Amino acid sequence: MNTQRHQFASSNDHHQKNSRSHTKETCCCCVSIMHAPLAVGIIDLLILVSKIINVVEFQKGGQKGPLIGEILALVLVCIPRVAAFVLYRTRRKDVKAVSIQLQTRFITFFLLLIEVIVVSFLIVQIDETGMNEDVYIATKAASSILQVLYLIPNGIGLILDLYYTNSIRRYRLQIQSTDLKKPFNHV
Repeated sequence: MNTQRHQFASSNDHHQKNSRSHTKETCCCCVSIMHAPLAVGIIDLLILVSKIINVVEFQKGGQKGPLIGEILALVLVCIPRVAAFVLYRTRRKDVKAVSIQLQTRFITFFLLLIEVIVVSFLIVQIDETGMNEDVYIATKAASSILQVLYLIPNGIGLILDLYYTNSIRRYRLQIQSTDLKKPFNHV
């Protein structure tokens, strides 16, 4: 009886090990967790290109307010993220490079969050001087609609950003667990 339990337990363990080795951890159902930092980096590169285009277009149009915002986003968010991605691409299996990419994404995520909060509050700030009541109500309603239209896509973007940042964290944990399983090189 004891032998049967041992045989059953060992065959069950063997089955669990094999089933784990055949299943790969993924992010967003189809992308391997190993490719998550690459996918995020490509998205960051596309955002960098769009910010550069925005800066050029706002400069041509003479729009100083949006130009300053785009330059700040470019310098404080896009360039650090792309630099961290380039570091990751040069040393893919290095836990420290992945950690730098992860830390950069967390810091820039909070900068983006602050930006969304500040802009959403600035949208509703209305200068009431010289407005009659009807114009004030219409302006207040328009600013509320604008705030919702600003917050929804930016909120979704921030949630997705945090999700993909978490996938990089999972990749780092996977590398760390693989590094722990490697035997030490005894000389």
